[in-house]
Amino acid sequence: MLAIAVTLAQAAPAARAADAALVEAAKKEGRVVWYTTLIVNQAIRPLQEAFEKKYPGVKLQYSRADDAAVAQAPQTLQDLLDPKWKGRIAWHASSVAGAAGFIGYILTSMGEDRGMQYLRALSRQRIINVEASSRAVLDQVIAGEYPLALMMFINHAVISARKGAPSAWLKIEPMPVALDAVSLLKDAPHPSAARLLIDFLTSEEGQQVFRQADYLPALPGVPTMVPGLRPAHGKFQATYLRPQEVDRNVVRWSKVVEELFR
Repeated sequence: MLAIAVTLAQAAPAARAADAALVEAAKKEGRVVWYTTLIVNQAIRPLQEAFEKKYPGVKLQYSRADDAAVAQAPQTLQDLLDPKWKGRIAWHASSVAGAAGFIGYILTSMGEDRGMQYLRALSRQRIINVEASSRAVLDQVIAGEYPLALMMFINHAVISARKGAPSAWLKIEPMPVALDAVSLLKDAPHPSAARLLIDFLTSEEGQQVFRQADYLPALPGVPTMVPGLRPAHGKFQATYLRPQEVDRNVVRWSKVVEELFR
C-alpha cells in the first residue's frame, strides 16, 4: 500500500521558494526517467501529460516493467538465455527483419552446429511471436507490453528516443546488419529513367535525403543522424546479412523459426 503525505495549512514562503528553485533546476536538466509498474494507458500517460503541462520544459520519460525491481538489460547473446527473460522477449514473427533474420544472424555468426545449439536453448525462453512489423513491435516495447525485443532497426529506436520515448538499442555483438539493394528489372519499360533513379538514390544528394528522413545512409561520407550507428563509428563488430545470402537461405531460416519458436 502506498501513502502520500501532504503538508497543509502553514506552508512557509521559503518552502515555495525552494520549490521554485527546484523547478528551475529541473528545467535545466530537461528530462526525467520514471521506472514504474503502473499501467501505461490507465495511469502513466495521463500522469505524464499532467506533469509536462504543469512543468513545461521538463520531459517525462517512462520505463514500465512488470516487476518492482527493473532488471538490467542484457549485454551478450548468452544473457538472453537468463531465466528472468523467459516469456518477456518479443520479435516480429514472420520476417527477415524479425525472427527469420535473427536465425540467419545466429547461424552466420556462430556456424551451423553451435548456432543451432544456441537457438534450441533460446527456444526454451518462449519468445513472444508478434504478427506485426518490427516498428510496431518496438512501439509495444515502448508502451510497456514487453521489456525487450529482438531484431529492431536501430534508427527506429533512435527516432523514438529523440521524441522522448524510453527506447534504446543494445550492442549485443556481433550486431546483425541487413543490407538493402536497389536493382534494375530485366526488360524494364523505362531503363534510362530507372538508371537515373538508382544514380540519384546512391548519390550524396540522395543519401542526404535518407539521412534527413532518419534512415541510415549507405555512403560512408554521409554521416548518420546520431554518431555511432555504423560498426566503424560505433566501434562494434557486425555480422552482415547480404541480399544474395538472405535469398539463398531465408526458406531454411523460416523453417527453423517454425520448428523451434512456434
